[in-house]
Amino acid sequence: MGDSVDFGQMARFFEKMSLNFDEIAIEYILENKDKYLDANRSNLDQAINADGTKLEQSYSEFTKAYKRFKGQPTDRITRKDTGAFYESIEIVKNGSAVEFVVDNSAVPYYNEPNGLYDRYGEALGLPLDQFQELFHDFKVHFIELIRGTKTTQYAA
Repeated sequence: MGDSVDFGQMARFFEKMSLNFDEIAIEYILENKDKYLDANRSNLDQAINADGTKLEQSYSEFTKAYKRFKGQPTDRITRKDTGAFYESIEIVKNGSAVEFVVDNSAVPYYNEPNGLYDRYGEALGLPLDQFQELFHDFKVHFIELIRGTKTTQYAA
C-alpha cells in the first residue's frame, strides 16, 4: 500500500528534539570560544566596535610618537598598548546567554570614568552579522545531535 511509518524512529526523533537548545548553543560557543575571541580581537585591531561601527577618533601626537616607537599602528585606535586588554577578554555564561567580559583586575581602567569604554564605546562582542556567520557551524553541530552522532550533557 503506501510507505510504512516507523513510529519508534519518530518517537526517538521527537525525544531528541526536547534537547535544551539554549544550553546546547551556549555549550557550543564556550567549546569554540577561541574563534569568537579571535574575531573580537581582530575587530579591535581594525578599530571596529562590538556594534560594527568604526572608531573615527585618532591618537594624540604624543601617543602616535609612542606607538611608532613601539612599532604599533597609529592610523587607528586599536586599544592595544601592552596587550593586557586583549588578553583579558573572555566569554562566559551569564544565565541563558553568553557574554564577552573583561577581567577588571587585569584591566581596571576599562569601565572607569573616562576609561576605554567611555572614550571609545563597547569593544566587547561581535556585530550580529559576524556572530551569525561564525555561528553557522552550529547548525551542523545541532543536526549531529539530532541524528545521535554527537552527544551533549544538555539532553532533556
